[in-house]
Amino acid sequence: ETHEILSEKRAFIERIRREEFGIGLELTCEFQAVFEKNQARLGRSLQRLAHDLYSKDTHFVLELIQNADDNSYAEHLLNPDSDVVPTLSFVVSDRAVKISNNEKGFLEKHVKAICDVGCSTKPKHQMGYIGQKGIGFKSVFRVSDEPEIVSSGFHFKFDKNSSDMGYILPHWVNDEIPID
Repeated sequence: ETHEILSEKRAFIERIRREEFGIGLELTCEFQAVFEKNQARLGRSLQRLAHDLYSKDTHFVLELIQNADDNSYAEHLLNPDSDVVPTLSFVVSDRAVKISNNEKGFLEKHVKAICDVGCSTKPKHQMGYIGQKGIGFKSVFRVSDEPEIVSSGFHFKFDKNSSDMGYILPHWVNDEIPID
C-alpha cells in the first residue's frame, strides 16, 4: 500500500512537470524556441522578484514560521477531545536546516500551488492567514539551491540551477528521507 501511495504521489509530480512545464512534450522547433524564451523570461522575473522581496538571508525563517502559522493541524490522535498544539522545529547541522511541524500535510493542491507563482491556497484577505503574495517559500533560495519538501508521501525538491524554471519546477526525490 505504501508503494502504491508513493507511486501516486510521484505520478502527480510528473503530471505537473508535463502539464505545467511541458517536460516530455513533443514540440515543433519553432514552438520550442518561443517556449524556451518565455521560460527564460519567467525564470528571470521570478528570480528578480524573490531576490528583491527577500534581500536578507535570514528572511526565509520568518516565511517558514508564517507558513507554519497558516497551516492546518489535525486533532491529537491519542486524545481527540484536546486541541492540538502546533509545533515547529528547526534543526541546524553543517549540511542542512531541517524544518518540521505537526501540520496535516500537503495535499495535491498545496503541491500545485508551491510549483507556481501567486497561486497560494490560503484564502485571500481572511482573518487568521498571514501570507498574501504566494511566493514566500521562494525565500529559501537565498540559503539553498535545492530545497526539499517531505510531506504526506510527497518527497520532491526544487533545483534553481536545473533550468530557468528551477524555482518552481519540481523534481521527485527517490532517496531515503534525510534525517540530519
